[in-house]
Amino acid sequence: MHKFNIIEYGTYMIIILLSGMHIFHIYNKYKMRLEKNNYADNLNKSNYELYLKLREESLSIGDEHSISSLPWGKLMYVGRYVDARHCVIEERKLKNWSPLNEIEIQYELENSLAEIYVTSYLPAHVDTLVRKYKQLVIIDDYGVEDKSRWLKELEYFTEQMHTLHNIGLFPGVKEIFADAIHAEVMIELEYLFDEELLGNDFIGSDPNAYEVWCADQLTKSGWLARLTKATGDQGIDIIAERGGRTIGIQCKLYSKPVGNKAVQEAFAGISFHGIQVGAVITNSTYTLSAKKLANSTGILLLHHSELIDFDLPVFID
Repeated sequence: MHKFNIIEYGTYMIIILLSGMHIFHIYNKYKMRLEKNNYADNLNKSNYELYLKLREESLSIGDEHSISSLPWGKLMYVGRYVDARHCVIEERKLKNWSPLNEIEIQYELENSLAEIYVTSYLPAHVDTLVRKYKQLVIIDDYGVEDKSRWLKELEYFTEQMHTLHNIGLFPGVKEIFADAIHAEVMIELEYLFDEELLGNDFIGSDPNAYEVWCADQLTKSGWLARLTKATGDQGIDIIAERGGRTIGIQCKLYSKPVGNKAVQEAFAGISFHGIQVGAVITNSTYTLSAKKLANSTGILLLHHSELIDFDLPVFID
């Protein structure tokens, strides 16, 4: 029978010890992996629950902003950038979309916030913006559109919205907002005027032809419009009647804003012709001094796009 000596005994003990340590190490790795998986599951569950909570909360932030289907836009609106960012990340996980980098996340948030601003603030100004577009975009004799003045007006409007509503609070939102405004105006123009007005807009630089065109537009609106004589018109180019009401009109085909002189001539013209109501019609805009003088004299200042459905205000007899 073999007897263990001290060396063999020591060797076996070392082997047993090393084996036990190896088994213990394997057990610890398994335990850590299990805990890590549980932690990840709990974290994902927590993220998902937070996402649902934030989504539900954002959908109830102000009824006036509920038109947006993107919840993070509303969270951005009330300054909760971190929560909005969480929603973007979690939404993409739930839909199995590829993850975004930080720049892409910021762009996503800026777009959703710009959508809030457009749907919240643009409707009150869209009619004015459409009118400004028609006033400021000039069509030359060759049918080429010059939009430089409109783009300046768009920049001015965006700056005003930025000042009033902090649209520039996040980088890039102001630029996205300006692009969205232009797109909305184009849609409105196409919807309202594509067939009837824009397709029949005045093209040319002949003032006499412009007077004839304006008279035709009034006729389409149910007015009995006649041109005065080219000489001796005393500042009135068109006299129009409808429903017992008469208006004397001066037409100005300009490439720059119409000034005081046109208002003065229209006011003198209606006095000469014995007409109670006068107006100036142009393809352009009006100077501030012309607007002030018109306000004191009662002369109406119109853009020719308003002629297609023109009627005198009820407070003008």
